[in-house]
Amino acid sequence: MVARKKKILVLHNGGPVPEESERQHLDAIADALTARGYEVSVVDAEDDPSRISQAATVAQPDLIFNLVTQFRGDTLQQPNVASLLELQGLPYTGSDPLCLSTCQDRIRTHLLMGDADIPVPPYVVVREINNIPETEALGFPLVVSHAFDDIYDEPSTRALVRSRPELEERARELAAGAELPLLVERWVAGRRISAFVLGNRALEVLPLAERPLDAATGALGPAQVAQLDTSTADVLRALAQRAFRVMDCLDCAQIDFALDTDDEPYALDVRPVFDTFPGSAFVVGSRASALGFEGTVALLTEIALERAAAMAEPEPPPPPPPPPEPEPEPEPEQPPPPEQPAPPRTGKPRLKSPPRKPASRGRPRQRLATEPGIPLADAVPAPPRKKVAKPAKKKKPARKPARKPTPKKR
Repeated sequence: MVARKKKILVLHNGGPVPEESERQHLDAIADALTARGYEVSVVDAEDDPSRISQAATVAQPDLIFNLVTQFRGDTLQQPNVASLLELQGLPYTGSDPLCLSTCQDRIRTHLLMGDADIPVPPYVVVREINNIPETEALGFPLVVSHAFDDIYDEPSTRALVRSRPELEERARELAAGAELPLLVERWVAGRRISAFVLGNRALEVLPLAERPLDAATGALGPAQVAQLDTSTADVLRALAQRAFRVMDCLDCAQIDFALDTDDEPYALDVRPVFDTFPGSAFVVGSRASALGFEGTVALLTEIALERAAAMAEPEPPPPPPPPPEPEPEPEPEQPPPPEQPAPPRTGKPRLKSPPRKPASRGRPRQRLATEPGIPLADAVPAPPRKKVAKPAKKKKPARKPARKPTPKKR
């Protein structure tokens, strides 16, 4: 029996007429997946959520290879695209909406990485435009940007300021175009290195890529393979894997670093959604790896399929409870034991006193004449009763006659 080919839907959002370089790049990804035995279809969302639902209904894919880096011109819509796929129960490559939203909040990203001992540039947060915190401890120049953003190398959203008046002016410009807060962080003058991490259970870091830095504007050029000493490269790989775990990324992520003049690393960004076009860190790192570009694309697909299969498998039912133990049969009632005679007393035997003979025993009984049935001749006259003298009654004294009252003399 021939196994069914797994269906992969490559989803992008390049507009109705993609550029020639973009079309070639999409064809390269589709060819890489087709060479690995997948059935591939490519769909352009064209900023329309209904096209995503329709394409998923028609293709019935086993996995969506998500290449949507922005939707309707807004990079902050990435979590919403992932939420739409999850609501329809469609497995896709990359992190979930919670991770995407967290990584777009650069204040929270800095806090989480700082708690995990991942160095980040010193920074302050502007929450009130009329109350900008002091920045003397940070020094100049500084980078001012929106706190909710994920394009670190865009000069229009991240600008260098070299004095306090420039900082206040730039902060007011950004606050007028978007909501607060703003992030003000120390500018790290040095090299820009990107590490691309793959995996879930076990993590693998592709060869590091470097982007040349324009010191005047802060803009970054196309990526190239980074030339670093072994110790610095190992430190960056370890920090990239730690940042991947701290931010709860899935399948893949790009972590951007800055090396100062002493080669001390600072983490700048964690990007679960990244560019996959020629000149990006992903393409440069994958081509420099032992897998190559096609092998890296296939590995990313296999990692996402394995995770989706593990999530789709139902949890094994709990083991059945052990059968109840049979109740023990009641024992037959035993007759009560016979009463045992009281044991004899072991004390000293008590001596019985001889019976006393009454003094009247042996004398003939004298029957009284008053007893019935006794002849008078044989009867003994009853003893006369003694008269008991009653005490003489005391005589009451005679009452004296009452005296007549004597009349009063006039």
